[in-house]
Amino acid sequence: MRPELLDGQGVVSDSFPFWPGLWVLPRPLPGITEKNRSNLFGTFAVTQALLPALTRTRGAIVDILSVNALAPLPFIIPAYSVSKAAAFSLTQSLRARVAGQGVRVHAVLPGPVDTDMTRGSDVPKASPESVALAIFDAVDNGEEEVFPDPVSAPMAAHWRDSAAKVLERQLAHVAPVSSPVNREADVRPMLAGSADASRLASAADSAVPQDR
Repeated sequence: MRPELLDGQGVVSDSFPFWPGLWVLPRPLPGITEKNRSNLFGTFAVTQALLPALTRTRGAIVDILSVNALAPLPFIIPAYSVSKAAAFSLTQSLRARVAGQGVRVHAVLPGPVDTDMTRGSDVPKASPESVALAIFDAVDNGEEEVFPDPVSAPMAAHWRDSAAKVLERQLAHVAPVSSPVNREADVRPMLAGSADASRLASAADSAVPQDR
């Protein structure tokens, strides 16, 4: 499937033997490539750059996602929702793979926040300051998923015991039988190969104290 078919043109799939040429998406998703480039691959590149320093200092990764990573707004922000769901999966995968290196990984899943993105929306919005404070508190408390505002906060207790969270914990220990997971060794192939990330890595190494 050619990448250009993904951005604003719908998706035509040849992988369904009984319905050749099936339109998987009934309408275009404008901006899906752009949103994934920033929300998924941008997160990917920055994480790759900073991971060596975070491993050395036993730090934390805090990915700012959205409640739309859990459930999309398919008729309002479909491309954004898709990219945030993909970024949430990246966050969960990274969490399992760096756990043995002492790096904690947190997913922030806010509702509407009063930023440029939501400025024209007539919905209740949390202030950026209150969300930031809630994130710091949740990270200090070791919460893996952070629901930092009045809209998302009621989901917190339900999420911790949800089938999805239970399944995440179970799958985090699944590895090929012939090749047990070596979390310290195999995180690099997952985050391999971006020139931008390599440049960021050099900057990150020089910015973080070596003896902390």
